[in-house]
Amino acid sequence: MRKEFKIPKKDGKEIEKPEELRLVCRKCNHDWVETRPKGYCIRYNHKGNFLVNIKDKTDVRFFKCPKCGERKNIG
Repeated sequence: MRKEFKIPKKDGKEIEKPEELRLVCRKCNHDWVETRPKGYCIRYNHKGNFLVNIKDKTDVRFFKCPKCGERKNIG
């Protein structure tokens, strides 16, 4: 799992920048960029990539292609 980029502020506190993901649909070959929501990590298997909640492992979110609507073949 990749770590989030941390940008130091002027007052010494660090803020977290959300990670941008470049995704591609294997069905229609459409590519797009999404940001990873806080509290989720990225997992992958032979069907595609998906998001898993760090605290609740049963909460799984699949990416959806904005062009064709495919959810499983996302790379």
